[in-house]
Amino acid sequence: MRWTVANKIRQVQKGSLMIRYLYDAAGNRVMKRIPVDTTEYILRDGTGNELERITIKGITTVRTEGSIYGSSRLGTLSYPTTTTPDTVETRPTGRYAYEIVDHLGNVRVTISDVKTIAASAGGYTLSARVLSANDYFPFGLPSGTFQPSYKWGFNGKENDHEVLTGGRFQDYG
Repeated sequence: MRWTVANKIRQVQKGSLMIRYLYDAAGNRVMKRIPVDTTEYILRDGTGNELERITIKGITTVRTEGSIYGSSRLGTLSYPTTTTPDTVETRPTGRYAYEIVDHLGNVRVTISDVKTIAASAGGYTLSARVLSANDYFPFGLPSGTFQPSYKWGFNGKENDHEVLTGGRFQDYG
């Protein structure tokens, strides 16, 4: 691993794969370059909140993910991998992931916009599909997880799966 003077990860070597990162003046990650031909750009607003991720692979540019905001980040929106120009876009379910956070900003549960129907006495009940659930010991050590595939975790920080397998590395710069 190589670090910047601001104590941010500049590059990670995993076998023959070298991943490079670039940061803005405020210390926010704005680019991740994976060798061969893939670059991921992170677009941010003036306060540093992540708005959208764009991936360029060769000559193909794809919007991969956007953030949903209210007074803070509420969740993420996964864009379709293929789009056809000049067509009507429908709203398929399963693209939205909403965060349920505690008072410290830790993402405890993420739920999908897909609803599950279950029969109950006197009718039916609707419940949200749980995508991931996390619990933490003090100072961020995970104490139990259920499908920890969501990229945001303790203190609302992004899990870096490339730096450490299992996504337990988080950038606190």
